[in-house]
Amino acid sequence: MPIEDTIAAIATAPGSAGVAIIRISGPNALDIGSGVFCSQSKIQTYEHAKMYYGRMVSEKGETIDDVFFVYLKGPKTYTGEDTVEFHCHGGVLIVRLALEAVLKQGARLALPGEFTKRAFLNNRIDLGQAAAVSDLINASSVAALRNARGRLEGGLSRKINLAKGPLIDVISRLDAELDFPDEGDVREINKVELEKSIKSIEKNLEYITLGYKAGVALKEGVRTVILGRPNAGKSSLLNLLLREERAIVTAEPGTTRDVIEEMVVIRGIGIRLADTAGIREGAGKVESVGIERAKEKAKNAGIILYVTDGSADATEFAKDTETIKSLKTEGRTIVILNKVDTIGDKRKCLQDGQMVFGKITDKIVLLSATKNEGLKELEDAICAAAGQGGEMFFEAEAGEVITTLREKTAVEKAMAALSRALKLIDDNGATELIAFEIKAALDALGEITGETTPEEILDNIFSNFCIGK
Repeated sequence: MPIEDTIAAIATAPGSAGVAIIRISGPNALDIGSGVFCSQSKIQTYEHAKMYYGRMVSEKGETIDDVFFVYLKGPKTYTGEDTVEFHCHGGVLIVRLALEAVLKQGARLALPGEFTKRAFLNNRIDLGQAAAVSDLINASSVAALRNARGRLEGGLSRKINLAKGPLIDVISRLDAELDFPDEGDVREINKVELEKSIKSIEKNLEYITLGYKAGVALKEGVRTVILGRPNAGKSSLLNLLLREERAIVTAEPGTTRDVIEEMVVIRGIGIRLADTAGIREGAGKVESVGIERAKEKAKNAGIILYVTDGSADATEFAKDTETIKSLKTEGRTIVILNKVDTIGDKRKCLQDGQMVFGKITDKIVLLSATKNEGLKELEDAICAAAGQGGEMFFEAEAGEVITTLREKTAVEKAMAALSRALKLIDDNGATELIAFEIKAALDALGEITGETTPEEILDNIFSNFCIGK
């Protein structure tokens, strides 16, 4: 991906809109932009970050649209290069003609993510911040937005650099001992101090990896699966949480035969809901496939919403507890006693539920999915589970949580190298080998911020961005 040429793209979402933006970046951005811009009065010098009003014209001099022209002088721009933006009406035809006019002036159509890649290559942001741009755009909850914003401001990079600093110090001392073994002013490495320092770094890195599940939950929503027997009210619960009729609800058992997934934001936390087939014996072939998928979903879920008929007796409740135990979801399960609007003594229902379910869950909610009763209590329970016992649990500042498998793998590679270094120290291994492993750990951490990331990985990361970003 060359960076010596000038690129252009539509920077706003496709489709008709009130306003659209054409972005140009590169050494000839101003010449290309001014070549298709006609202002009401002649402009001798374009000022940085000032908006000019005028017309955008085609190669033949025909007016395409009335526009605002903005010139941003590098290096204090998003890409680090001279940048021009045209703000025009967001009609599909207008935007296409505007972009064509810019390309005919000599700009090249930008590749996906090329603006952000140029920002990285020009040292405006590191790779961790570049990844945060994608997280910021795709954030579906306040929590995800907060973490993406913190990453973009360098939160994760600072955390990684806190680990890299001591490693650089260690490797400098090891290299000095190797290169100048006879020099009197080179202090010999104390193996006990070295081991203590490496273990401290290793502990900090382990803490970072613990945040991966939280990071995935922030990006994709906390995986939450709705389980229960047929006709317990699972689909009604999904509709209630979504505030729309998403799932079909009938009195016939086995209506839901496959997994229905939807995203919902509850008090700023993204929850990825999965409604599943009712678990029962003697199901048909198609329904049995749905039941197996439900059980598979339950294995990887952070929260289980187990729905049971609140009007059932203790014997039926006991069957539900056996199902929960067989799925091994204890500790992740919120038991929902549904249809409480049909029960006279709700207190007794709750007492019976606590007596039977109390050993497998610390949260039981009374609900009427059809009457919209108990919704607040259920949302309280879901948010508590997401924040204290589910995938969202992680005591880290916003922006310090890793959100990609690539980052997690890089941290684990660094930890593995440090583990090998510690073993060498215990075995009185050669200083050269210890230094080699410390450098390997340093290189692995550099993959997160971009100093040591292979070109093909960089290309893959930025290719997942949209064109214009």
